Amino acid sequence: METGKIVEFTSELNYHFRLSAFRDRLISLYKDENPNFVLPQMRHTYILQQLVSQPLVDLSISRPSERLTWGIPVPHDKSQTIYVWLDALINYLTVSGYPFTPGLESAGGWPADVHVIGKDILRFHCIYWPAFLMALDLPLPKNILTHAHWTMNKRKMSKSDGNVVNPTLALSRFGVDTMRLYLIHDGGLMDDGDYSNEQVIERYSKQLQGQLGNLLSRVSSRSFDVGDAVLGGAGRPWAQAADGSHFTIPGNAELGQPEWNLTEDDQLQIAALSSLPLQAIEMMEPDRYDVPGALKEIMKIIFQTNKYISDAEPWKMAKALKELPAELGRLEIQKQEQELRRVIYLCAEGLRVAGILLQPFMPEKAPELLNRLQVRGDRRGVEWALKVGGDMEYGQGMTKSKSVLFPPLEIYE
Repeated sequence: METGKIVEFTSELNYHFRLSAFRDRLISLYKDENPNFVLPQMRHTYILQQLVSQPLVDLSISRPSERLTWGIPVPHDKSQTIYVWLDALINYLTVSGYPFTPGLESAGGWPADVHVIGKDILRFHCIYWPAFLMALDLPLPKNILTHAHWTMNKRKMSKSDGNVVNPTLALSRFGVDTMRLYLIHDGGLMDDGDYSNEQVIERYSKQLQGQLGNLLSRVSSRSFDVGDAVLGGAGRPWAQAADGSHFTIPGNAELGQPEWNLTEDDQLQIAALSSLPLQAIEMMEPDRYDVPGALKEIMKIIFQTNKYISDAEPWKMAKALKELPAELGRLEIQKQEQELRRVIYLCAEGLRVAGILLQPFMPEKAPELLNRLQVRGDRRGVEWALKVGGDMEYGQGMTKSKSVLFPPLEIYE
């Protein structure tokens, strides 16, 4: 042996769980009953083709009490102690209220909609655990979502090597929302993510501070009236313009809204606000649970809106309006005012939609963003992000705050 120690063969009596008896039911689960039971699909395939394709060996679930002094005694046999993984996995049930009260079986949350585990414990959670539940005639989790690991410097984290992350220090340094966004955005379901503080800082400065925070500061500038822009833009038939067939949105006589002639950039912005939220939501469906992919689709809304506002340059439009000669006709002035309203409204919509969708990812900063936009609390559900112009009332009484959503980080050497 590599350790140089002598190998000693021993034998002892243990209780066993008859895992072999559940092989056919496990194969049926993976092949027929729930072909998306384990996600991503590559691990589902691995379990079916590699783990349960071979005869299963019965699982030892106890150790002699004289050798294992801690743990739960085997009922009616104090000479044996229950051994992992049986007692560890059953904790998922006991924390949910098992043994369940008749008629209230699901009150504690079981069965889980999705059971999240690391890729290194597939056998225990995707073979042993379902077999235990089958033996008890209890429902299985609807899905098991497996994720990859975090490495540092492309190596597995190890306390002995010192290449580990201090979570308390990271949270105090970068904040909870920044760490959540980084770990979701850069972490992997299939492939390992490689952690570095430099990457966290880059995500903060480029995406949060430079994109999301900067966009909010631009839109909420003293030069613009978001509430007025919303009143001028809400209630229009946006879907009609999002199909790419033309660049005109009819006015709304009841609201006193004139017709909007959209530029190609306007059209691209509307199309992005119409499609990207749906794509993000589709990635979160139970047959995928692609959380990193969903976040990246949401961030595309911010990137697109920043491009839109940079190309439109509404600050120049506002300055030009102030410098218009007095003799210019009122109709021409109204036309330019309406062009400014259109740009500000489409930018504010980008922030509103992204803010709603970012709430699960950034539970502190996303509500702060929506508060700044004066989005009502009862209009922050995902359904309000699926339609451009869905909220006709936000932005009213919006204050011009000098505070920034993402202030500069304190960088420690």
